[in-house]
Amino acid sequence: MWNLVSAVIGGLIGGGFAILAVWVAHRNDLQRQHKTKQAEMKGFYHALLTETQVLWEQYMWGMGKHLESLLQGEPLLYYYPVTQDYFTVFEKNAHLIGQVQNVGLRQSVVEFYTKAKGLIDSYRFCNHLVSEYENKMVLAAETNNPLHVRLRDALLQSITQYTGKLKESHNAMKEKVVALSRMLNREIENTQ
Repeated sequence: MWNLVSAVIGGLIGGGFAILAVWVAHRNDLQRQHKTKQAEMKGFYHALLTETQVLWEQYMWGMGKHLESLLQGEPLLYYYPVTQDYFTVFEKNAHLIGQVQNVGLRQSVVEFYTKAKGLIDSYRFCNHLVSEYENKMVLAAETNNPLHVRLRDALLQSITQYTGKLKESHNAMKEKVVALSRMLNREIENTQ
């Protein structure tokens, strides 16, 4: 009978240690997964910060600086070559956006990229208007046809008005870049 009791007690002790070992291994695995996820998110924040800053600096070096130099009511009569997709980090890692725990940061990231894509579309449309204006300018000069002159003048007026809207979008984006950079830097510092 003592053999049976000691076997049961030994089994319970052994089983208890086995359960404890499984629990410790599970807890360690969860901690490793958490650290891996934290490192992934920190890398994502660094990449977003780098992408937004590099793109903004490149933009400001060219068209942004030019747009800011235009006087009130002056039309933007230059092409801005926007022919590719510039948001590689954002698009390749879109699945991580939903994992950003900071709701304000998540909203700011999505808002920034949505508005940046909108600004690019606005430049594409402005390029179209400038192309049409140049065509009408040539036709008006060659033919001196009053219709072409009116169309040219109407296009110039449209470009002038559109330039004002572009400046508003540009200024809003400038504020978004600063705010997003601050938020990303804060999140990078807070991510272990």
